[in-house]
Amino acid sequence: MIWAGEFYTNFKRAQVLQNKIIRLLGNYVHGENDKVHCYRKLMILNVSQLHDYQLAIFVFQSIYGLSPEIFRQMFTRTSSYHSYETRNMDDLVYECRSSQRTSFSSRFAEPVVSNSLPVSIRLSENVSQSKSKLKNRLRGRD
Repeated sequence: MIWAGEFYTNFKRAQVLQNKIIRLLGNYVHGENDKVHCYRKLMILNVSQLHDYQLAIFVFQSIYGLSPEIFRQMFTRTSSYHSYETRNMDDLVYECRSSQRTSFSSRFAEPVVSNSLPVSIRLSENVSQSKSKLKNRLRGRD
């Protein structure tokens, strides 16, 4: 979660290396199968999906009080600003960032990842159930 908060070029290096390894492990044959097929066959999340998974679990643990105290007030829901029901009342509030570099940090990326997930995953009451649903969603198995 922390190392992926760097610029895209550093993140890309890890993804390229993982793709090479997956091609070896998944018996990749050029023209017959692609790397997506290899990831699915091996049931592995790619670096980007793994990053999103870690961010979403961190948000879940912070919101439901399962993380250290310092992280519990890190996120605010839209519903804390008003009492009427809206479509986005369960979304997290985005903080303004001071530079392009800070947009890669997990603190600014977490609301983006969390808000992109279906409400059924975001509002799960059980950590293991949430993890399972999230992995299936990221693998494309909804």
